[in-house]
Amino acid sequence: MLSKQQTHFFLRLSISIAILGILFKILHWPFAPSLLAVGIVGIGFFYAIRFYQKRNKELMDYSKLVLVITFLLHYSFRIFHLAYGIIFTYAFQFSVLIFLILYFKDVFFSREESSSESMGKTGSKTKITLTYFLYALAGIGIIVGSTVKILHWQFGIVNGDFILSVGLISAAISVFISPTTDSN
Repeated sequence: MLSKQQTHFFLRLSISIAILGILFKILHWPFAPSLLAVGIVGIGFFYAIRFYQKRNKELMDYSKLVLVITFLLHYSFRIFHLAYGIIFTYAFQFSVLIFLILYFKDVFFSREESSSESMGKTGSKTKITLTYFLYALAGIGIIVGSTVKILHWQFGIVNGDFILSVGLISAAISVFISPTTDSN
């Protein structure tokens, strides 16, 4: 059986592979379907293991599991253009609705106050700073790169594909190296 640290590592690795698969798909590079499939299957598998490893499960934990699984099914059917994908689209939308209801219930009607140690993250200050820098670079790269790509702008060798690539690669790296939380 995998330890919690190994499960988190492989879950983050799967998310990173899926993000790179998205990049490959957008840029019409080879191996996009393979990367997406590996990433999606990995996310589903390691998230399920992570769920199983959690000792005290609450209704919100079950909702998150259903949300992740329905999203992955919905996403798989949409990205690979499979028949009957509308079923998983509706299932995903329903699970989002249930998740939001439970989330707002927890946020607005929870009487327990979260402790600072459950909110804290483990990891070095340098790693956390690097992660936040990569998050910012990813956000800016994805938004600006998508806009430049859609508008077909080019500034010398810098075009939408390049900026989007930088953003998505930064996202993949930041997810992979992000400090883990002890609360899950």
